[in-house]
Amino acid sequence: MADESSYVLLSRRGCHLCEDAEEALRAAALPFEWRDVDADPGLRSYAFRVPVLLYGGRVVLEGPITQDKLRGALDRIEEC
Repeated sequence: MADESSYVLLSRRGCHLCEDAEEALRAAALPFEWRDVDADPGLRSYAFRVPVLLYGGRVVLEGPITQDKLRGALDRIEEC
């Protein structure tokens, strides 16, 4: 399980938006834990929102995650 200061990508297999999000995270060299909303009953509330990026258990981004959106979100996190 991810710790409080780590990134978690809530995703599902076969989701092209999720694959794009993974690509953006890898391009940014951002370490993250991948979690499948279909395999974890505790994540079912996110099923229609994927991909969702969490940091410290809070939603940082959801829906299409591009490199630009990711950079903006990371900047906001660093400001806190």
